[in-house]
Amino acid sequence: MRSRYPIVLAFCLLMGCTSYQVVRIPVRDAGLYPVSQTLDAISVGIDPIKDGRRSARYFGIDLLDQGILPVVITVSNHGRSRAAVNPGNILLRRGNSVVDPLPIEHIISKATVWRMSEETATQINQYLRNLAFQDRVLMAGDTYQGVLFFPVRQESDTAANGFTVLDVFSGNLMKLTVVVTDLGESKRYRFGPFSVEQPYFWPG
Repeated sequence: MRSRYPIVLAFCLLMGCTSYQVVRIPVRDAGLYPVSQTLDAISVGIDPIKDGRRSARYFGIDLLDQGILPVVITVSNHGRSRAAVNPGNILLRRGNSVVDPLPIEHIISKATVWRMSEETATQINQYLRNLAFQDRVLMAGDTYQGVLFFPVRQESDTAANGFTVLDVFSGNLMKLTVVVTDLGESKRYRFGPFSVEQPYFWPG
């Protein structure tokens, strides 16, 4: 069982004095999140990490600066039946468009640098893969937490002469839905849509 208290993990770099430090994301019941919903005996809570300092604390890098929004998704099963979750059953929409999550390999490539030792890079690889939301079957009383990483850098229209129009208002509010399957009753629960406010980014 994961610890409910923050744990600082330090991965030493090849250069010696520098370290790659992260704080393990605390796990709590899904119903305790400010943004959450409970249907029958299952709760889902979400926590979009919209602050660069929090992102650096949990992932070792400010992903917001890279135009990436991490969303922590927690599911708690308080029923008697098993419940199944799958990243394919989590959908983020911006207007009528679907925003697909980035593959974990993309996040790993952002978090690792050429000066790292092979051992450190391997540790970071495993750490981030363990954070990523995966297929999981929750037994009665279980809580599962994972992270999906969504691209949210805003687009700009640039003409040939360099004149740029920034669309800073369109699509700022996104909607996230989560589907959880009760395996005992073969019933699917649809949670949300939860509102997710997209952080503003200056197109680079």
